[in-house]
Amino acid sequence: MTDDTLCDVTVGPKFRQRPRNAIAKTNSDHEFVCDVYANPPPTIYWLKNGVNVTTTDYIRAINSRTLRILGLLPSDAGMYQCIAVTTESGCLQAAAQLAIEDSGMCSFFRENMSQ
Repeated sequence: MTDDTLCDVTVGPKFRQRPRNAIAKTNSDHEFVCDVYANPPPTIYWLKNGVNVTTTDYIRAINSRTLRILGLLPSDAGMYQCIAVTTESGCLQAAAQLAIEDSGMCSFFRENMSQ
């Protein structure tokens, strides 16, 4: 073997960071991170409640590893899942729950309960 011989080693997918459960306020932004290492590099897919997430100006996939949701609405609550797929060594998946807290309702109840 010479110094200029390259070895391409297949490495199965492993999580560096999984998406985490979160409670966020309406109108805030939230990010889920799904950082997976594999060789060859994986393709990462995002799902919400089992349905593929379509990226828009409102929901963005950044480098496919980060799903950013801008200006959260109550309808954004649900189970988010990332699936990392490699052509040679399989797939890996993780999920996280997003709950949306309506800050206006909480403030209303706090003010009225203290009277």
